[in-house]
Amino acid sequence: MNKLIIVISLFMCIYSQGVGQGVEKDSIIVRAKVYEDSIALRWAPTNHILWQQLNQYGYTIERFTIIRDSIVLNDKPKFVISTDIRPYPANTWLKIIDENDYAAIAAQAIYGESFEVSTGDGADIASIVNQVQEQEMRFAYGLLAADMSYEVAKMEGLAFVDTAVVNSEKYLYRVYANLPDTTVKTYGYVFSGASDNTTLPVLPMPKAEFGDRKVVLSWRTHEYKDIYTGYFIERSEDSLTYKRLNKVPYVNLHNGKDPGKAIKVDSLPGNNLKYYYRIVGVDAFGDEGEPSSSISGMGAAPVNTRAVLTNGLVVNNGESVKLQWTFPDEDEGMIKGFSIERSISTKGPYKSINSDLLQANERMYIDGFPNTTNYYQIVTFGAKGEVKRSHPILVQLQDSIPPDTPMGLIGFIDSTGVVTMKWQANTEQDLLGYRVYRSNFQSSEFSRVTASHLSSAIFYDTINIKTLTKDIYYKVSAIDNRFNESVISESYVIRKPDIVKPVLPVFKSLKSGNDGVNISWINSSSSDVVKHVLYRKKEGNNDWQYVEQFQLEIQDYKDMELVDSGKYSYTLVAVDKSGNESEPAKPLIVNVAGRELYNSDVFGKIYINKSKDNQAIFLKWKAGVGAKRILIFRGMADQQVTLYKSIEGSLTSFNDSSVLKEIVYKYRIQAEFSDGSRSLMSDEVSLEF
Repeated sequence: MNKLIIVISLFMCIYSQGVGQGVEKDSIIVRAKVYEDSIALRWAPTNHILWQQLNQYGYTIERFTIIRDSIVLNDKPKFVISTDIRPYPANTWLKIIDENDYAAIAAQAIYGESFEVSTGDGADIASIVNQVQEQEMRFAYGLLAADMSYEVAKMEGLAFVDTAVVNSEKYLYRVYANLPDTTVKTYGYVFSGASDNTTLPVLPMPKAEFGDRKVVLSWRTHEYKDIYTGYFIERSEDSLTYKRLNKVPYVNLHNGKDPGKAIKVDSLPGNNLKYYYRIVGVDAFGDEGEPSSSISGMGAAPVNTRAVLTNGLVVNNGESVKLQWTFPDEDEGMIKGFSIERSISTKGPYKSINSDLLQANERMYIDGFPNTTNYYQIVTFGAKGEVKRSHPILVQLQDSIPPDTPMGLIGFIDSTGVVTMKWQANTEQDLLGYRVYRSNFQSSEFSRVTASHLSSAIFYDTINIKTLTKDIYYKVSAIDNRFNESVISESYVIRKPDIVKPVLPVFKSLKSGNDGVNISWINSSSSDVVKHVLYRKKEGNNDWQYVEQFQLEIQDYKDMELVDSGKYSYTLVAVDKSGNESEPAKPLIVNVAGRELYNSDVFGKIYINKSKDNQAIFLKWKAGVGAKRILIFRGMADQQVTLYKSIEGSLTSFNDSSVLKEIVYKYRIQAEFSDGSRSLMSDEVSLEF
């Protein structure tokens, strides 16, 4: 028990800092796990203040049925599972404290006056936790105990098992705080169903570093931090029968160099004996995953002496390297022999280049296939399997051959001007890195933009995209350890994002006539403009009303929609290929005399349906309108309808074949008469094609 509390105390010092700094807003985090006939829930408040309040007021659990037989329900029936879940009373904890160390910790965290945790066997941890009086520490201890034991989590009021589940249904569980009505309600949700039953993942094989009667085990935990809360370490002498080394789950505590990796040291019964290790994960519901693959090795006493490389000479016309070393003759009987290891970097990785172990009395080796740059070290193998490596030495051959030119350049620029460039990585063993060059023009000189070499085949740059130049050009070269540079690659061009507004258009004239307002303008001078959009508003109104949009070949328009007399303002906006809009043209104002229009019921009800061959939308209206032309307006989805077609006034139907599937189209029609007047537009009709 004492050892357990020491470990937990160390963990709490770290955990409490995270609790104190990580969450600002009150909330409840909920998880669910599906079993064959039930769904288990686990939850926790996000700070110690909320935890203390809910230990007093408790939690309510509600279940909403969202899906039944793969169909999303409309009514989503609600079932209240419980309205008063809170920690067990203090006297009910006494029975389990002697059997469960975590129950003792949880009970002391919730009810202890001085936060002392003691068990019936006389174990007293007051000396460890007497100084930990802060409520954050109580909160952290309580959550850890719940994570280590699902039964304790239920006793703390932080877990529940729903056995009234149906395999064909999926549920939304809501856990909320039973705080007084004057307090803002705090909720937590999780969505789960019987079909969500998943198997716990198998942990990857751990790594092991065997030493003198000990082994340092390490394994990744970051990828499983939301799955496993603790781990069991198991050891075997025959790879068949494993013994569990820890009675309670091991928690990753204090690996400062790599918090995402757990480290555990185990003492070996002896050296030169093979041992097998594997790891088993346990989740917050108390379930264990399958054991990882095992790793094996033997402990060994340290080698007292080592070989020392003294010379590395280039021989055979620069094609081989002769290595020489020293080793005490009197210690030859204590070793098995030597191995030569080589790398292209002083940091490694080093690989053995001799197929057979060199004899203990040898002091020379010829590397017949060296790299351009070679780091050598000699490994001394003790008689019992222990090893000792020398410091590396550098041997370089003559090299004037540059690397290959980098290939496969790709890149893009985001809207803030950040450039990302990538290319295929070179494969030369003596590759040092890459240099990147840039230019605003393909025909101009390229300037180097990397102060030193890049070690990987990716480059980030920041450029100004608010310039007149539309493109940016890049080239890349590779260099080796001797600074031999490859031929520079072909240039790669990237188009800059267009964020520059077009030049605004200019009105030429605006005249009101009997049949409408005649408008003409001069298009925007920007080369990337694709259309112009006309707007108007009546005097006294603040909002501009969309009138029509025009391709570049149109520079005049007659607005015949106006009915009421009064002053109207018009403006025009240019839009480029990237959707950038110009500033509005300087508004012009025109006086419009009122025009009397025919009543809108000249058409009656408009009939709309699919054509008989299902290839078009069919519109029909009553005959006898007496119009010169019928104007058909069309829009898609939530777009405003605009003038689409003009047909003979004697026609009473129209087939629209320029339609796409699964799009809602809407229509209105209007009659235009010989005197230039128009009827009011018909009511809108729509159809999803």
